[in-house]
Amino acid sequence: MKTKFLYGMLLIPVLTFSQIGINTDTPDSSSALEVASSTQGFLPPRMSYDQMKAITNPAQGLIIYCTDCEGELGQLVVFNGELWHGIYEGCPYPDGCSEVDKYDPNCCPDDGGTATFDPSGTTFSPTITNETELEAALAQAYDLLTSYSWSVLAAEIISDNALKGGEVQGDMIGLEFLDHQEIFSNNIELNNIWNFFFAGYTRASYVMLKGQALQTSDANKLVIEAFFLRAFYSMNLIKWFGNHPYIEGFDDNNNPHLEYRGENDMIFDCYGMLEHVIANTDINFQSSYRTTFNNYTAKALLLKLIYEHLDILDYNTAMNLFEEIKNSGVYTLDTNLDTLFSDETPSVFEIDYTSDIPASWDCLLCSQGNLLSKWQGIRSYNGPEYDSGWGANITTQEAFDSFENGDNRRAIAILDIAEWQQTRPNVTYEQSYEHTGYYMKKYLPKLGGNNGSNGGDPSLLYGNDIKMLRYAEILLIGAELYALDNRYFDALLNLNEVRARAGLPGISSNNQQEILDAIFNERRSEFMGEGHRYFDLIHFNKATQYIDGFMNHHEIFPIPVSFLETFGEMPQNNGY
Repeated sequence: MKTKFLYGMLLIPVLTFSQIGINTDTPDSSSALEVASSTQGFLPPRMSYDQMKAITNPAQGLIIYCTDCEGELGQLVVFNGELWHGIYEGCPYPDGCSEVDKYDPNCCPDDGGTATFDPSGTTFSPTITNETELEAALAQAYDLLTSYSWSVLAAEIISDNALKGGEVQGDMIGLEFLDHQEIFSNNIELNNIWNFFFAGYTRASYVMLKGQALQTSDANKLVIEAFFLRAFYSMNLIKWFGNHPYIEGFDDNNNPHLEYRGENDMIFDCYGMLEHVIANTDINFQSSYRTTFNNYTAKALLLKLIYEHLDILDYNTAMNLFEEIKNSGVYTLDTNLDTLFSDETPSVFEIDYTSDIPASWDCLLCSQGNLLSKWQGIRSYNGPEYDSGWGANITTQEAFDSFENGDNRRAIAILDIAEWQQTRPNVTYEQSYEHTGYYMKKYLPKLGGNNGSNGGDPSLLYGNDIKMLRYAEILLIGAELYALDNRYFDALLNLNEVRARAGLPGISSNNQQEILDAIFNERRSEFMGEGHRYFDLIHFNKATQYIDGFMNHHEIFPIPVSFLETFGEMPQNNGY
């Protein structure tokens, strides 16, 4: 009884105090508890991610230090009533919160992160000695195809198709600068695009060169795939930055030997690699990982390379490739526009994304999800079909108006949110900065389109495949080649095939410039939201006409200063 009595007596003062002070007799009147110290700190409960997740019905505002969240040092996290998130991360509204990730030391090794951007860093380890190791390295070379979705986002915002959007003007500041043609060599988004593509080029080069040394039939097949990937990454580096270093080999520590060559030399190198792929594949060729390609995919990519560099590459080769592809019957225009951008409808070359592999902000390169989707989703959207996003890549009014009357493609390319709400009155959303009422629709995040149950951040895990090269582009390239050769009937035949699929009447003309202008306009409508517009403006020499602030040296972007400081042999592009 004595123990119980003393216990009750001790409780009475605790329950009657309005504030509790530790090391202070005058706790602040606004606090329930104040701890004063100049030599010690507050230590919250420490536990692992698994222990944290095992807490039953955690209270809103519950704080712990998770010892293995996000990184090997852990993180202070809070439960907001719905999920655990980093306490230092802004979470102003429910959709702005990201569930904290469990740290996986095997997720993102040095050869999967920024070391591959640095020409003096380690590229892969261990050295390749057999086909199994070669195939594992090839998988990592395929992984960088993921980055293409981010380049689509940036390319649309740089063009006159889209505004940066986002939460506020300062949100994603690198894209904000690009939106206004304020282009500098330290722009973080341009640096990311360079880093992603150059990392892919480095990895593909590693597989190509190490695989050739094995000299086995199984290795040779993997080497062919590496040739294709290396050409793809190189083509994109040249398109964005004009040039990049050539990797001629690797030292004993697997560091790449970089060599500076002229832009034309790199273009011809791409040409040779794709010719090699064409010569060593057929239509039944099966790629190993992340996407599919065969002999005709390589021919189509070579056609696109020549088309982008007609000033130095052979027109007749391009025409022969186009006619071979078209006459083969391998590809046709899919007439169902509603399913054109579903993952089930194949294109000439597409990049496969998946929501099944965990991803975290610590290692974006580890994500195999479509990064474009979440960024351009409708902010705080609540309604059918679509998931919420961050409201970047806002379609301009002029882009919406650019479609001809009766063009069925506008409905699959752009979502008019006001029109959408008219028949769905329960839809709610938050307007983005620079709101126009229009959203790029082809890759909007879909409900159920990601998978966060495996410890990854769902924001990085949307599975929308990117249609990198479609048959409609093959036809429009052919139309332009015919027009340049004054074969106007053939040019219009291919142009009008694309227009008829869109529900538009055919065009008649015997004037080369009129036909080229019609192809230019057709490409905008056909590829709205797919990242082609900016480069089309440059290709057709119309950028100054359509983009405020465009200057001639903006035809290519600056090479990151951080890269040039490491590899001093390469000059910066003119104007930067």
